[in-house]
Order: sequence, then structure tokens, then C-alpha cells
Amino acid sequence: MKYFVIFFLILLSAFSLNEVSAEQVFSKDAGAGLTPEECQKRYDNSGGFFEPLYDLAKFKAQNHPVFRQLTENDSFQIVSTGVQSSPYSENCDMDLPTFEIHYATNMTDNSYTRIYMSIDNTTYDITEIRTRLIDSPVNESPTSEPLPFYNTNWNEAFMEGVYHRSDPPKPSQTFKIPYIAVNGKITNFKTDAGTITAQISANEWAIFAVKIPRNYPYTDHNDLHHPSHGLEVFAMTNDSSDLFPHVTRDDCFYNVWMRIPDSKTIEMPLTLSYLQGDPMHGDGDLPPFCKSKTIVDEKRDKIAKLSPLKQVENGIFPYDVSCKDGLYLLVKHDKSPACISYNVASKLWDRGWADKSTDIYTEYSLPETVNNFNSKLKDEKDVLQIVDDFIDTTNLVLRDPDNPDFRITANLAYVDSYGNAMLNINNNTGLPTQIAGFDNEGFYRTPNWYAELQKDYLGMPSNRIEHGNVAWEVSYRECRMCFDYSTFVVDAITGEIIDTYKVENMFGVKNNQYERK
Repeated sequence: MKYFVIFFLILLSAFSLNEVSAEQVFSKDAGAGLTPEECQKRYDNSGGFFEPLYDLAKFKAQNHPVFRQLTENDSFQIVSTGVQSSPYSENCDMDLPTFEIHYATNMTDNSYTRIYMSIDNTTYDITEIRTRLIDSPVNESPTSEPLPFYNTNWNEAFMEGVYHRSDPPKPSQTFKIPYIAVNGKITNFKTDAGTITAQISANEWAIFAVKIPRNYPYTDHNDLHHPSHGLEVFAMTNDSSDLFPHVTRDDCFYNVWMRIPDSKTIEMPLTLSYLQGDPMHGDGDLPPFCKSKTIVDEKRDKIAKLSPLKQVENGIFPYDVSCKDGLYLLVKHDKSPACISYNVASKLWDRGWADKSTDIYTEYSLPETVNNFNSKLKDEKDVLQIVDDFIDTTNLVLRDPDNPDFRITANLAYVDSYGNAMLNINNNTGLPTQIAGFDNEGFYRTPNWYAELQKDYLGMPSNRIEHGNVAWEVSYRECRMCFDYSTFVVDAITGEIIDTYKVENMFGVKNNQYERK
């Protein structure tokens, strides 16, 4: 396959056109200098899932002299990332894996120049640069959610979810679909077999938002082979105008929103089939507390209307207690729950009113699982060598290695799926040194989350709810209290480099020899 999408949804037909008509301005054999064994190893690694280190990729792309020449005295922005390709290597006599970042520059109201940067997925060296004039403006996607998702007065509809081709057969379920409009009015909203239709009345720009339960059976995609797969939303209108839905994800829902310029009828099909014969399913990593928010269960919904203590008396696990929108759950030392506002919860949390014991990290795990996991953690010495080898492989060089204040630091932490070091981890026990805050509901309400993470790392069956990593953060810095330093994030079990940050602050590119076509 010439191209497939890794990170963003991109129209494949557009890429075929761009590939044909783009002008090549730089080219380098992706297999230059490789031995036959190294060629075969690259080829063997080309078929699996690959997510680039974007910080390093952008650093290499934007420091390439041809890119600098193309964007000289002009601004630029990334318009798509993570497109994988397999160009032919003369040296290796085979296709080798690369990926692409596409930039926009020379932007006007009517056109822009698109720069296609092809990047080797091992060394992160640039293997090809192409350009093409696009006769349309750049579509900029907002990076944050609009006001509706912080609202509490959502409307609610219901939609049947059918688990087609499940084996053994799984009965249909009724799901809750919250929706809202701002600066407009929803005159009609209906759901039917995985499709949402909304009629919006607006005199000017309105925002329409809907929450799709992540456990709704929307796809037959095999997530084991495509872990980045998520809900894909298409919006069709009665007048064939273009709308661009934006999708973000939280613990329980896919949050979908779009801007509506005037009155329209919008139709959104949600269920998409990719693989013939595979069963339809939703995401399998939701925290347990999401069930009451997403699935209609008359008995459970009736209990959810009771006070927190009454819910527990009716058999609800304290961390699964339902709270009204805008309230947060806190669990006391005696395991009694309370639903309170954020401000009050923050004060009680700081005063030690809530149970913040780290015993949860051993309470839900067998001792042999904890010990086995801890025994597989790579120590600091091994990790520093992994990073040193990676720096050599990717042709990086320290800008000022003789600086007397230069130092390398390493810290073991749980790094969440957004790249944030959320919890420090004890090097000796392999366990977090504190628990997640109450406002991080997916973690706080699932006290066994770390036990499930350990089992997953060890290849055991698990009910893991998150997609983070236990990782070493190795930082190259010029002083102890510096903030602008370069960091390499290494998975503490696999030894894989999973992310980089601010590489450009401490490093340059060595042996920078390019051939200009």
C-alpha cells in the first residue's frame, strides 16, 4: 500500500493527485549506506503500526537547508502529519518505510504552497522534498474545544447500538447521546441505526456539539493492529455545503463539534465498516464509571438519582458513584463517597479529607505481578545508553558539549497519552509515589488502573483503561533549574524511545550533507 493514515484522517485521493503533480526539489536514497542486512531489517519493520516522534521529525524537517530556502522570509504551518509511504531504494533494491509531514507556506487568501517532507523512520533524515501550488486557502483546525463542552444543560437523546456479527451474539443496547447548540436552535434531532440527524436554525455562525459514547459499536476496525484508530465523523448537509467536524476524546465520550454558518439539516453517519465479517464494537478501555453516563439502564439510572451514600447502600462501588454534572467525586478514608463542587473538593483534597493512600497500587495486584513487573524495569544506566545510541543513530550532536554546567538527568514516571509526566514512580518498587487527583476522573475513579497496566505490560489479560507509559525521562540541560532543555522519553520496560521534546534546544544535526536536485 502506497499510503495509509496513521494520525489524522486524510483523503487518499488527494494524496494520489499531489504525488503525481508535485515537483521534486530534493531526493536522497532512503537506503543509502545500508548493508543488505540493515536493508532487510528496515523492510521487515515496515508493515507494522508506526507513530513518528513528531518533535524530532519537525526539528529535522525545519532545519533542512532546502526547507529553509523554501520558507525563507515567510511563515509556515503543518497541515498534516504521519502519512506513511514506502519509496524504492536503489541501494537496497526494495521499498523502505518513511513517513511524511506536509507544510503550508506562501499563504494567501486563495492559495498556498504545500511542502511534502519525506522522513526516514529510523534516522529521521530527510529523504525527499516535493512542492505543489494548491489553489485553495488553508483550512485551519481549532486546537481546543469550544464553550459547549463546559456547559451542563445538555439535551439528551437515545440511540440503539447493534453489535453486528458478534460471537457469541451480544444483545443491542440503548446509548445516551447528549447534544447542544450555541447561537442557534435545534428544531429537530433524531437518531436511527447509527446515524444522527439534526436540524439547526441559525441567523449567523452557530456551534453544534454532540457527545458520542466511546463504547457505542461504531466500527469493526481491529484495534490490536491499529491502536490509534478512533471515531471518524462525516457531516453531510441538505445544501451540500462543507462542514468540518472536530473530534476530541475524554474518558467516556467522543466530543464532536462543528461551526454552522446558517440554518441547515446535518446528517452524521457514525457506524463504519472496514473489515468484511468482523464484529462491530466500541472502545474497550472505558473506566467503569462511564457505563452510567453512556448506557441506558433503568435500574442503574434510578439508583444514580439517589445520594452518594444511598447509591453505595444499593450495591454501587464507591468509585462508581454517579454525580450530577459539574460535581466531582471524593472518597473519604472510610470509603464513603461525596459529590461536591470543584472548589470545595480542592480544599478538602488539600486538607487530607479524601483518601490519598498509595495502597491502591498493591491492593489490586498479586505480589508476584508487582515483583515481576518491577524486575523488568530498565535501570538508569541502561536507559542512558539507549538514549546515547539513539542520538548517534539519528545523527544528532550537542551544540555545546564543553559547557561546564551541562548535565544529564533521568526521572522515572508514568507518562500519560498526551506526553505529560503525571505521576513519579519509585525506582526501587516500580510503583507511583502518589495517586491521581480527583479531577482526573478516569484514573481516580479506577483505583485498579495501575494493576491493569502492569498486567498488560507483562502480556497478561487486562482491563486497561489508559494508553500511557511507564517511562524514563532523560533530559539534557545546561543547568539544574533550566526549563528549556531537551528530553528523550524511554519506555521503562521495552526500552523504546517513545517521544522527544525540544530537541532543538540542545542539539544540532551532524554530518549535514545534502544533495540539491
